[in-house]
Amino acid sequence: MRASEVAEHALSCVLEAVSGERVIVVCDDEKLDVGRAFSEGALSLGLWTRLVVLDTRGPPRKNIPRHLLEVLIGQKPDLYINLLRGAGEETPFRIRLIHLETRSKKARLGHCPGVNLEMLTNGALAMSIEEHKSMQQFAKGLMRKLNQTVSVEVTSPSGTHLIFSTEGRPFFTDTIVDWKEMKWMNLPTGEVIVAPVENSL
Repeated sequence: MRASEVAEHALSCVLEAVSGERVIVVCDDEKLDVGRAFSEGALSLGLWTRLVVLDTRGPPRKNIPRHLLEVLIGQKPDLYINLLRGAGEETPFRIRLIHLETRSKKARLGHCPGVNLEMLTNGALAMSIEEHKSMQQFAKGLMRKLNQTVSVEVTSPSGTHLIFSTEGRPFFTDTIVDWKEMKWMNLPTGEVIVAPVENSL
């Protein structure tokens, strides 16, 4: 599959993008090949598409660049896609960006720190529509089975042994947008997640 086709599948299957919606693709200059793939995939779906390329020269970013801030404040897209390098020093920048993008509680966000083109051609994002649907069905089935779980035990061959409470905590998945609870996720997807009860270890 072409990278743009894979991006189109992620947009339509995971973020439920439909023709006529608006998307802003925020892309580091060193990830431009991935940015173009997502832009082409968005255009194939009939999305109004804007690609914003960020300059990565200089010290690690802490704040949102002025030109990006103007775009984010001036536009009201239905979707955002972040295609960013995954440098740990830039975590504060990425958190600020996510907060600004999700402030309306209406826009959906696919956040991809550390993404590369290989992920779209041979990696975890390289999925057909059928594969996305299969993964979503598996995740929904797993959540049904785990629904009444009150504790989770984690062990490893290296000696890790943890037990924590999940009583009253819902399991959720990042394989598809949850229109009530979670409108953003990291791409690639594939997780069923639960938050442990605080201080239950």
